[in-house]
Amino acid sequence: MNKRKKKKKRTKSLRKKNNRRKKSMLIISKDNSNADGTIQLNNTYINFTGKDLGSEKREKLKIVLTVIGIIVPVLMAILSNTTCSNSTTKFPDEERIQTLIEDYRTITNSSNYIECRKLYSPIVERYYNSYNIDIDSVVKLHKSYNRKFGVRGKISNIYEESLVINKTNNNKVEVSFNEDFLLDRDDTTKNTMFLLKKYFVVDNEYKIVCEYEEIIKEW
Repeated sequence: MNKRKKKKKRTKSLRKKNNRRKKSMLIISKDNSNADGTIQLNNTYINFTGKDLGSEKREKLKIVLTVIGIIVPVLMAILSNTTCSNSTTKFPDEERIQTLIEDYRTITNSSNYIECRKLYSPIVERYYNSYNIDIDSVVKLHKSYNRKFGVRGKISNIYEESLVINKTNNNKVEVSFNEDFLLDRDDTTKNTMFLLKKYFVVDNEYKIVCEYEEIIKEW
């Protein structure tokens, strides 16, 4: 009898242990899974589908792509700005040289002595036969030209194809070009048409620091 009682006690205790194990174990079966691939455990749904196992990777990929989408345009913008900056600081810039020459032609033809000041460096190393003079002196020489040669008006044309630019150092360039003049003179017996070779030295601020010319032809 004692043996039977002991066996019954052991059997009961084993059953209790097995019941505890069953309660603590998560038993996965097709019957307990729902159509959406979730399994219910104590009112909690756990999803074990392949899609959810890869969702974390997809989220990480999205983050990486988003970061790339932000960084790449920023880098391109920086490189573009750098390129633009380099292009604008390049010396000499031929377009700016051409603009200076055209401004010179317009201002000198109209004898606009106020605007004339913006063409030259504060100190001009050479202006024809004068050396190391300031802007005021250059303006006075411009004014004296018409009086000296009896010029009442003038029209000129610049030959763009004749433009030559030679960089002498980081701060200056030598510029030469051909320009023809038609003068309205007090003395009509004097020559009124000239073909000149003009010479400038221009600094990196695109100001004239040297100016002189030679007559190629006159009639």
